[in-house]
Amino acid sequence: MASLDLIKNLDNSVPSGIAESALGYVGRGYAHLDRAKLAKEEKQKLSEYRDVIDSWNRAIAIGLHTVPAIMKSVDPDIHYLLSVKLMESSGNLHQTITDLTHTIKSDSTHTQSYIKRAEIYEELSVYKKAIDDLTTAIEISPEIGISYEARSRNYLKLRQYRAASTDLAVAIEKRPEKASNYYNRANAYRLQSKLDLARLDYLKVVELSPQSSLSKLAKIRIKEIPETLVPKKEKSSKWNWFQKSQE
Repeated sequence: MASLDLIKNLDNSVPSGIAESALGYVGRGYAHLDRAKLAKEEKQKLSEYRDVIDSWNRAIAIGLHTVPAIMKSVDPDIHYLLSVKLMESSGNLHQTITDLTHTIKSDSTHTQSYIKRAEIYEELSVYKKAIDDLTTAIEISPEIGISYEARSRNYLKLRQYRAASTDLAVAIEKRPEKASNYYNRANAYRLQSKLDLARLDYLKVVELSPQSSLSKLAKIRIKEIPETLVPKKEKSSKWNWFQKSQE
């Protein structure tokens, strides 16, 4: 079908001649994208974005392998960005999971889609699925630290404290200045009864962000650790520093 005919059919829910054509739905999506660029009102722009995603989702479901290599196909980055924008507008998390699942079908290595979908699963308390997505994201892009941070949160929710502390160790290696990672690892250690290691991480939180609310919480946790637990010699300098700071 010619592009002019395609544009004429944009307002038809099931355009004749392209109902089962992935290529047709790809083109339909791009036509809606062009209309979104011309839209003056945000409501109309969002409506066009929804039509872009719906068209591309259909193309993906039919099979992008049927689209000739010389033709333009679904752009996973645009699909992802529009899906997130629509989520921010509508708040429909379940629809966004569906949309991001289609992004991933169009590009199985799209790391950001796995991370965002995991974020939604976490918000919905579906922690196992969040962990699965983040594990895939880490396999694809092991250099991205936020994947380890996010996976550790989900492990903590499932009371898998050892796995959480392992992920946080990697997150700390990648971002050694981020106090919240030390605080979360300290909590994981505390829940494993590794109180000496927990104390050290709580102390690090106080050292990195002495005026923060997180630091206040860390100080409370430090005081809850039994006084009978004496830090090892190589760890005592930080403990002495903390004691003096409380005087």
